[in-house]
Amino acid sequence: MIALVEPPVNTEPLLAEIDFSAANNIRTAYVAPLERAVGNEVSRFAMKQVFHDGMFVHAPWVATELSSILDTAADCQYSETEIITRLRDCIEQQAVAAEVQSLCRADEQARVSRRVTQLTELLPVPQGFIDIGCGNGGITSALGKAWQLPRERVIGMDVYDRLEADSSCSYYPMHDLGTLSEQRLLDTALLLMVLHHEAEPERLLKAIYEALPAEGTLCIRDHDVTDLDTRLFLEAFDRFYFSVLNGLEGVPQPANYKSANAWISLAEDAGFTLEKIDYPEPDSPMQPVHLAFKKHISK
Repeated sequence: MIALVEPPVNTEPLLAEIDFSAANNIRTAYVAPLERAVGNEVSRFAMKQVFHDGMFVHAPWVATELSSILDTAADCQYSETEIITRLRDCIEQQAVAAEVQSLCRADEQARVSRRVTQLTELLPVPQGFIDIGCGNGGITSALGKAWQLPRERVIGMDVYDRLEADSSCSYYPMHDLGTLSEQRLLDTALLLMVLHHEAEPERLLKAIYEALPAEGTLCIRDHDVTDLDTRLFLEAFDRFYFSVLNGLEGVPQPANYKSANAWISLAEDAGFTLEKIDYPEPDSPMQPVHLAFKKHISK
């Protein structure tokens, strides 16, 4: 294991109250997230930490090579395009590609198992649920099995239909929330690392509130972002994950990161009542937070 020397703590003021959803911020200030992140010592360290201690912990030579690219990019001031190209070239090397595919499968299995444990402890057993932004449906299907729900009550929704062949959930196009309102047995909605991909998350939250039945449950998993360094790291990691590792250029990336308090405020503005808050991985640089809400109807 390579020992990473942690950079000094950034003393910039917290940005929890800044509205990162403003259109000018989304499309102009952060158009080159990798370029910005590698030029920031704290954010670059967080990227390397994820490589060494997370994604490639069992292939340290891959983590070392990717980290070296980030350090060289910082020293030579590479452009966003050049950083992506060099990271992709590294990942696509035959030896690395086989290692990465194997690691990604193992990491995915561990991630699914971890998330199912966390969410089944946090949430009541639903009659049926919809997972908005379900990705490949791995977590969706595993939750359906853990809750012993029939396939028709386990709905996955995403920009792309990327459900695995053996998935035990049904796919619907993203934002087709009529599915939820038409099937009242779906009493729970999940937004797992989705809201920061929404340019207008408040609109999605209001649509979910309208679609859920009375006493329905909403669960949000997202980042708790309160400082600039974390924002830069997360935006760069998203670019690495979607553009370099998976080649999914069409996934919306407005980088609409907010604090836990800001996510709570948006959900409450939509009509939800906060029931539970949990920080499931307090040592993770991703800083995830789980928020469980109810749709209470006043009598």
